[in-house]
Amino acid sequence: MNDNKHSQPTQSVSAANKTLKVTIPKDKSQEEVYAALACDPAFRSLSTTEACGSAAGDVDFAANLQVLRGEIAAVNRGDLRSVESTLTVQSNTLDALFNELAKRAMMLGHSLSASERYLCLALKTQNQCRATLQVLANIKRPATVIAQQANVSTGMQQVNNHAAAPQPSS
Repeated sequence: MNDNKHSQPTQSVSAANKTLKVTIPKDKSQEEVYAALACDPAFRSLSTTEACGSAAGDVDFAANLQVLRGEIAAVNRGDLRSVESTLTVQSNTLDALFNELAKRAMMLGHSLSASERYLCLALKTQNQCRATLQVLANIKRPATVIAQQANVSTGMQQVNNHAAAPQPSS
């Protein structure tokens, strides 16, 4: 939608062999709009994803960008379902990689250096899986903080919560 009072003609931006139509507002330069787009986390993420190859085939870049921005807005509102889903599938993928790398390490027992490299990668993958699951658990069940001290005051009162300095001995 092009409103000539408020914007210049639509420009095209290419990212990972995809084209995105961008409307340049009258109060912004093309360079400002392109710089803002280049700093947009959703745009950068999709550019990288597209460069790696989309699992869904040929998906419209602009539509994909809109969906990703919607997920970002949901997280900003406190809806973490997409984050939980991502962490769950990532931990599953990392566990599969761990098992495959561990199997390869065991099959290459005759070559100690190759076996050691595979086992090292397997353990790094296992640790990343553990960390991913830990983040997921922290999201689902945040740690309970138990206060050791509560300072309640009515009126003017000063509370000093530091240990007294040791007195010099004579």
